[in-house]
Amino acid sequence: MNAGSPSLVTGVAAVQVRVGFVGRLLLAWTMAGGVVFGGIMSALVAFLDPGRSTVDATAGVGLFGFGLVAGFAHGAMLAWFGRPRTTRTEDAVLRLVHGLVLAVPGALVAAALSLSIASGPAAWRAGRPVFWLGSAAAALLSLAICAWASALGVRALRNALLRWPERRPGVVIALVSLLLLVSWFVLRRPEIWWTDIRVTNLGAVLLAIGVTIWVAVPLEVVALHWLYRNRRGDTV
Repeated sequence: MNAGSPSLVTGVAAVQVRVGFVGRLLLAWTMAGGVVFGGIMSALVAFLDPGRSTVDATAGVGLFGFGLVAGFAHGAMLAWFGRPRTTRTEDAVLRLVHGLVLAVPGALVAAALSLSIASGPAAWRAGRPVFWLGSAAAALLSLAICAWASALGVRALRNALLRWPERRPGVVIALVSLLLLVSWFVLRRPEIWWTDIRVTNLGAVLLAIGVTIWVAVPLEVVALHWLYRNRRGDTV
């Protein structure tokens, strides 16, 4: 047992070095997106609607697929723009590929966790403690994955801001976009896709934060980068 432990530790360390920060971030955000939409959100929809005990299969698969794709896309963006300055472009591309390979089994784990979480409301109402306790354990593990993804995301965001020439106007525009989206979503609370559930005010705020992070900020980064390059071209 003791003889095998160093080799196991060495193997894990080698995988982490090969994948690097870029690959770990891509893996974490892919898994987090899947469990948030496919598991946690599906369970919340079932809890908020007294007339149902679970989300239908089509809606559950759709939410999981959307979360998986959105998490992967956002993770790839964060990993690329938020990579450490010491990471060469060639190494970043290679580690993104490694992260993509690991995202396949990671997606399977996220699918299993999401299925367990989504079945929690039905197990609770049916009085089956073994099943809903398992669902609660899956939810805790999913929250740990989300915390891991958030920690890596904060680090990547800090790296991206340090290398972003337009960070001052960018932060201001992002905050203005967030305030506008929060106001709009609170006034016109949207429905969750593939369901007939309308979000609460808290859900509207969380949705506005998600849209700001996943849609508004990437568009803003591209637009400001394009303007910055054109301005530099005009002055040269």
